[in-house]
Amino acid sequence: MRLLLFVCFGLFFFFTPFMRGLFFDKDFYALQIGLYVIFLLTFLFLALKKELPRILYPFVLIVFPIILGFSYFHAATPLGAINEILRWTAYCCYFFLVCYICMERNYKQLVYYIVLITGFTIAVFSLCGYTGMIDFPDIVVADRLAGTLQYPNTFAVLMAALWLFSLNQLSNKDLNKVEFYLLGVVVIPVFVSFLLAESRAALLFIPLVWIIGLFMHSLKKQLVYLIISLVSIMISCILYFISPIKSGWLLGYVAAGVIVFVSSLIAIRKLSNHYMRTALFKKLESSKMSRFGLPIIIAICTCLVILDFVFHGIVYSILPERVQSISLNSDTFTERMVMAKDALRASKDSLLVGFGGQGWSVLFTDYQSLPYQANNIHNGYLEWLINSGVIGLLVFIGIFVFLIIKMMKKRSSKERTPMQMSVFLAVLMIFIHSSVDFNFSFGTVWFVLLTLLALGLPPNESGKNTRTPTILIQLTEGLLISFVLLSLTISYRFFMSNQLFSQTVDPESVNSKQGLLTKSVQYNPYDIEKWNALGMSLLADKDSGSNEAAGKIAQKIVSLEGSNSTATLYAVNLFEKTGMKLSAIRYLNRAIELDKFNILVREKDIQLTTEMALQQLNQREKANSIKLAKVVIAQYDKIELDVKELQRKLPSDRFNGRKFHSSENIKYFTALSYFIMGNYGDVSKLANPLLSTKNNQIKSKAAALVFVANELNNSDNNEIISRKIKNDLEFQSNVKELKELASVGKTN
Repeated sequence: MRLLLFVCFGLFFFFTPFMRGLFFDKDFYALQIGLYVIFLLTFLFLALKKELPRILYPFVLIVFPIILGFSYFHAATPLGAINEILRWTAYCCYFFLVCYICMERNYKQLVYYIVLITGFTIAVFSLCGYTGMIDFPDIVVADRLAGTLQYPNTFAVLMAALWLFSLNQLSNKDLNKVEFYLLGVVVIPVFVSFLLAESRAALLFIPLVWIIGLFMHSLKKQLVYLIISLVSIMISCILYFISPIKSGWLLGYVAAGVIVFVSSLIAIRKLSNHYMRTALFKKLESSKMSRFGLPIIIAICTCLVILDFVFHGIVYSILPERVQSISLNSDTFTERMVMAKDALRASKDSLLVGFGGQGWSVLFTDYQSLPYQANNIHNGYLEWLINSGVIGLLVFIGIFVFLIIKMMKKRSSKERTPMQMSVFLAVLMIFIHSSVDFNFSFGTVWFVLLTLLALGLPPNESGKNTRTPTILIQLTEGLLISFVLLSLTISYRFFMSNQLFSQTVDPESVNSKQGLLTKSVQYNPYDIEKWNALGMSLLADKDSGSNEAAGKIAQKIVSLEGSNSTATLYAVNLFEKTGMKLSAIRYLNRAIELDKFNILVREKDIQLTTEMALQQLNQREKANSIKLAKVVIAQYDKIELDVKELQRKLPSDRFNGRKFHSSENIKYFTALSYFIMGNYGDVSKLANPLLSTKNNQIKSKAAALVFVANELNNSDNNEIISRKIKNDLEFQSNVKELKELASVGKTN
């Protein structure tokens, strides 16, 4: 049984990083189903054989889906909340299985090898992508190596964690040949990949974790740890500086670097065995303060490097430009601090239980103080605070601190195993870096973390065979089984929903598409994207009753995610296409409240209100028409005021990631509202700049508006309109319509 589980684990652990790091839920459903089924079969098999091990630690994780389950009732996005519950139930199953495998010493060693082989494969594969030898989507982003995760920062932290893990293992003298050479081969590709990812935060944190590792060793191992680290850093930095992007020679350089590093390791082991057995060294090592001397020297050197960096000294001058840009005043750091403050402000509105899983992706527009585009907080702990409240965050931190303490519970370094210390450093690197990035959103990160913890937990703590289960253990097991069965059902339904939805891309007919979409939303009634697609499909059919059905779907979308401006905009579009413009405008006002920096919502609001004003004017309701036109002008003035206020607050244009400014459409429809009111001077003032736009449709409409307004205002400024535009048939048609509109306004 354990052999079969190990094979499943090996395949799962090796291949899932290539699925975009399991960042997207749609990539995860099929794997979740597989994990749930394997867990249930394993659990049943062990129970029937009465060999069910009492694995305490994996069952601790059941707390997370329970807490997220409570948050579901306050969820900003029910689909996001359910997806997080499904993820954490899958993580529980995975941790149970890998801990059970690691209870057998030989299999634990094999799991350890799989971790190293997978890390090496990902690094080499990513380097092949960097050189252009392999075509993999977004493996390089902005000249930075993003790896199979398609995100440089999280890829960098995984490479850094594996580098620290391997270095610490290499400082141990009791390595078999397979382990020694495997570790030696892994280090250089992993660290070169880390450097090419150019993650500034990871570059800041890795020396800190490395120094902590130095303190954990005796003097002899400290020297080996230091020398191996320096050799690997020196070789990797040389490769980093001499290997430009798309260079086919990079892999050859890396292979040469690996050979040099392994040769150096052999020499270091022989020399350390010779020189560290001398009487002088043994006398030095016997001193109580010996283990603190080297770390203190390194700490002082680190401080000197920091001072060099601050004052732009020699070390600073040879660093890459991206590393030189590390600063507390950088735009990236400032933007993330703004996001963190916005998230803390949002958390106060649901402090205890949060807003459910993935809540920030929906809520951020309502709380953002600047129009940044990212819908991730870039802080895993704040993400947990938003998702599950203070209670969830404290439990999250508490459980992983508990697991790490249990792993590192022995007091002296001589009693700790090298594996425990290696796992501690790797896990610490990931947890520290997650305070400045959204690493916790990647399924691969959790599988790596949980596998490392399973390797680090001592055999006598990771499982005990007892034939008399306690009530608490039975209750926990029953709870986990219930969650797994429920999660299996939901994951299957969501998977089927996605399969059906993917078939709607090229259906045989409109009716066929509607049938597929109807089944899709029946399997997953929480996905607003699918509901919107169904509503649009119904409107395209133009059958009797389709407008009413589309209107109900619009209300359904808003009921699912009432705090989501995107959901509200979906509803607006459906209401508009059904002719229910009053309902559309009402929901647009709600969308503006939720997302003040969404210029498309503001534009849609002005457009619909202007169109209603035109409709009222054509119906001889001039008073209502002018009233609506005044509303448009007031909205435009508010936008201009908001833009000026934002410009005053923006540290730089980089922070206006959502491009919040008056669009050409906004200016055109506002000018049209001025035309309805008869303020022809304001029409020309607002529409004249649009004559130089590259959008020919807007240019033609604006030119007609200016032309008619100037004529009605007895102005001679129509020479600014080129002969080419005047000869355009669309321009002439627009002029005719505007003159008819003006005549209607005069007769009322």
